[in-house]
Amino acid sequence: MIFLVLSGKTLEEDLREIIRYRTHIDGVEVRADFLEDPAGQDWRDFFRRAGLPAILTLRRPRDGGHWHRPEEDRRELFLRLLSHGGFRYVDLEEDAELPDIEAAARAGGVTIIRSFHDFKGVPENLAARIRSLARMPGDIPKAAGMPRSCRDLSMIIEAFDSLRDIPKILLGMGEFGFPVRVLAPRLGSYLTFASPGGDRVAPGLIDPETLDTVYRYHKTGPATRIYGIIGNPILHSRSPHIHNAAYDRLGLDAVYVPFHVDRAADFMPVLRRLEMGGLSVTVPFKEEVIPLCARVEEAVRVTGACNTIVPGPGGLAGYNTDVEGFLAPLRRLYGRTEAGTTGAGVRESGAAAGEGSPGRGGFLAGIRACVVGAGGSARSAVYALAGEGARVLVLNRTPERAARLAGDISAALGRESVAWAGLDGEGLRKAEIFRDIVVNTTTMGMHPWEDLDPLEGLEFAGTETVYDIVYSPRETKLLRRAAAAGCRVVYGEEMLLSQAYRQFLLYTGRLYPNP
Repeated sequence: MIFLVLSGKTLEEDLREIIRYRTHIDGVEVRADFLEDPAGQDWRDFFRRAGLPAILTLRRPRDGGHWHRPEEDRRELFLRLLSHGGFRYVDLEEDAELPDIEAAARAGGVTIIRSFHDFKGVPENLAARIRSLARMPGDIPKAAGMPRSCRDLSMIIEAFDSLRDIPKILLGMGEFGFPVRVLAPRLGSYLTFASPGGDRVAPGLIDPETLDTVYRYHKTGPATRIYGIIGNPILHSRSPHIHNAAYDRLGLDAVYVPFHVDRAADFMPVLRRLEMGGLSVTVPFKEEVIPLCARVEEAVRVTGACNTIVPGPGGLAGYNTDVEGFLAPLRRLYGRTEAGTTGAGVRESGAAAGEGSPGRGGFLAGIRACVVGAGGSARSAVYALAGEGARVLVLNRTPERAARLAGDISAALGRESVAWAGLDGEGLRKAEIFRDIVVNTTTMGMHPWEDLDPLEGLEFAGTETVYDIVYSPRETKLLRRAAAAGCRVVYGEEMLLSQAYRQFLLYTGRLYPNP
């Protein structure tokens, strides 16, 4: 169940939030500690108009709340609000000694949620502490921890496994804890909380509509297959929108979740414990995950970057779908679609299944391309371009990195097909020759660097194809300048979608459905 946390100053404000999200929620938590005058509100009218199960909460500051008055005042307000008879639950803290509140709640058929909040981390004895919370049969224990590492996240998942026999509410706060909120019905939490107020209410909360529609909350259950993406940072990723939409269209019992990660190796116990079906990998872990794989495809070996992991009987298999994802929009632009390509841009050939490398025949033969950057994304782009016959120039602010990339790709392809230079005056003069296709693989133009243009010194003639792999914002400063000059432009979201289509095939064995 999704319970909407109500944090308005008045019940009228809270009712507006209920109306806004009613189709996505199953109940509400009334945070009376946020109300300006909780005793003076029209509670009977609120219950009548809300029409949903409600939790009464009066949270103290040390538990993340806003109740700053004496404990005796809190006790009196609890009794007064419970007397209205509209609450299904009341949340009382682990150390709260309020026997008259407990007696009043039980006499009125109100379920007690006994809770604790750890804003510093996750207690080592989490499962045992949760078991000790309930004071009477029927009480529901609730714990919210602040995981600060993959190890902490793994401890929460382990606690779920050992508490399968009891109802409980177990939450993760913050970026590391985000998956716990999303996966509550899969892990076995009695409910989860959502709020458009976000961190103002509790760290890591998202709005109910996103939780329900993007993350398919009400379609998730104990047997739901989990896929995901690791990165740092990661909660901005568009990948959950892409993959979860496809699960919806195909009616698959699956969900795709972002995981904020500190070390790739430390995430592997989480992957195994959740029995995940596949994992996308983004910065800064594309190199770090390679030693964790039992086998990798050629594109991973050459580029030194792995963005896709698929668990199997023989261990983890690593793939680089960025290569095909990068090439897909260029195939469409240059009018050379390979046989077997679907409308979604996924090839049904062996390459689509993770075998082989870009075609040596080269649909880009005769093309000269300039790639800005020398990181993992640049390696995928250069390998893709050179593998399809293009002559490539790599520009980078650190020339040594550009030289190393050029040498690695040329050696892998067995021919001198990649040149290099610094991102300076000399490099820009060389770029005048390598400008049929111009590619930005740096973060310049991405939030919060929207005002930066990686090729400010290069004037476009209008004959170039300008490709920016940045997808947020969609139209970068570089692409706006290129379009104004009459160039063909390729948006980063095209690569994002195309690489995800191949990932989807690797994960599920099915083609990504056409929108």
